[in-house]
Amino acid sequence: MKGTLILLAITICESIAQIKPAQPGDFINRIDTIINYIESNKISEEVLNTILSENNLKSTGYDHLITGSFLTASGDSDGLSHLETAEDMARAKSDSLLLIKTLIQKGVLYSKPFYRNNDSSRSYFNKALDLSIDFQYDKGITDSYEFLAFLAMREGAFFIALEYLHSLQRYIDDSDNVSYDRGALLNNTGHVYMKLNLPNEALKLFIEDYQLSKVAGEVDDQIISLINQADANLQLENNTLSLELLKQAENLFPLIADAPKQLTSIEIPYYEILGRSKAANHNYTEAIADFNTSLEKSDFKNPKGNIGNRIRCFIGISEAYLQMQDTLKAHQVLLRGEKLDKELKVALLTKAVLYKHLAQSYNRINDYHNATIFYENYLSLHKQIYDQQLTVDYVFRDINQRLSQTQMEKKLALEEAKIEKQQKFIWVLIGLFSIIVTILMLIQYKKTKIYSQEISNKNQLLQTQYELLEKNANVLAETNRKITLLNKDLELKAEQDSLTIKDKNEVIDTYAFMNAHKLRSPVASIKGIVNIYSHVPEQEQKELINYLEKEIDRLDDVVRGIQTYLNNN
Repeated sequence: MKGTLILLAITICESIAQIKPAQPGDFINRIDTIINYIESNKISEEVLNTILSENNLKSTGYDHLITGSFLTASGDSDGLSHLETAEDMARAKSDSLLLIKTLIQKGVLYSKPFYRNNDSSRSYFNKALDLSIDFQYDKGITDSYEFLAFLAMREGAFFIALEYLHSLQRYIDDSDNVSYDRGALLNNTGHVYMKLNLPNEALKLFIEDYQLSKVAGEVDDQIISLINQADANLQLENNTLSLELLKQAENLFPLIADAPKQLTSIEIPYYEILGRSKAANHNYTEAIADFNTSLEKSDFKNPKGNIGNRIRCFIGISEAYLQMQDTLKAHQVLLRGEKLDKELKVALLTKAVLYKHLAQSYNRINDYHNATIFYENYLSLHKQIYDQQLTVDYVFRDINQRLSQTQMEKKLALEEAKIEKQQKFIWVLIGLFSIIVTILMLIQYKKTKIYSQEISNKNQLLQTQYELLEKNANVLAETNRKITLLNKDLELKAEQDSLTIKDKNEVIDTYAFMNAHKLRSPVASIKGIVNIYSHVPEQEQKELINYLEKEIDRLDDVVRGIQTYLNNN
């Protein structure tokens, strides 16, 4: 299949080489055919060079245009240098058609994930639109309107996107012989209505698109239309019908199995919407599996692409885990979306929805600081999107022709009430957070004060105990001195009392017994208490002092007993 398409492209290029265009429009249409083929099919650089050489496009400027388109479609940012060269050559040769095509391709390049500069992209499309109007180049006008609508959708400015699409429709209706894919217009307009929460209007367009694609026999467009109808019915809460439509789409997959890249592009939104449909029917485990399949398909197709789909899947998985009462896993999945937002440039509306869910998730895990930050960011993005919609007056005039004034006023009032309610909630949350912080600070201050007082009291008690210990030590030393003197007096008296040796010996024996047992016992206890006093906890030191006083009293009683005995004998 791929080889046949390459041969077909070469055949087309050979025809271009043999036929010198009679008018610029024919030549550009053939260039468009080559660019469309290159963007839709993976080809090698050798095939690209063959196409350029066989059609004598080298050094014409169109070779750089086609090469830049080829690199852009391949996800290679080097395409910019070729498009810059094509633009310079177009201006040098005053080739308006080449300049218009180059400006459009530069707009496409700046809309890609590796650049994602919407302002630059919009600028190039507007320049291309102005030149196309001056040159009356129909395809330049229709392509510019389509891409400008795409950029507005990416930024969440859906009223502006709708105006561009309606302007495109009016231009097609008012012009003769303008070739444009009506199915694509129906599909894009339907998606804008979905974003504006008008699923009934979107469903009408998706059904019409399905009928057109069925008549044309375009299976891939039929599948996409069925998936879009399922999405609209899901928003209308027709879950059963949504699943039936997705089943019809799945039955058509084998018909495009020979185009795996195209099939993968279709499977990405298919599994996402299938997951949301199953989640609506409370089949949360299957829903998570489908969301993960969509994410795997996105990674396979383009690891840095399909950002909106990825974040919607993360949100869907998180919501499913919440329904399964697993708050932690729900939060962890959303953190993957937050990481994606930091790594890549996410569209404003998608970013706003992600921030809203992150704020709610942080609130659920009691991280009020991050919850407040994401709520404020969400409100800021929401206001930015809202202001973008209000700045274009003609958009509202055109929308009011399609929607009643009552619907518009009701929608705006609901949006304003929603923003006001969210702002009040944020302020209440901030107030509660401030109160909690103040209470915690007061509790901590009170604890610190009590702890300081306890330390002061313990220090004072320790000082008192130290003074008491020092006093008891002095008493003990004096007691020891008295005992020593007493022993000396007794020995002297024993030596002098030679007349009553027997009686004195008995006295001495009795004294020796009292000194060895009764007197040494309290002295030994006192020494033991003194030795362990500094090694025991503070609460036990007081008890040791009491024991020390008792032992001193017992020692005093023993000493007094000895004195009494000696005096009597």
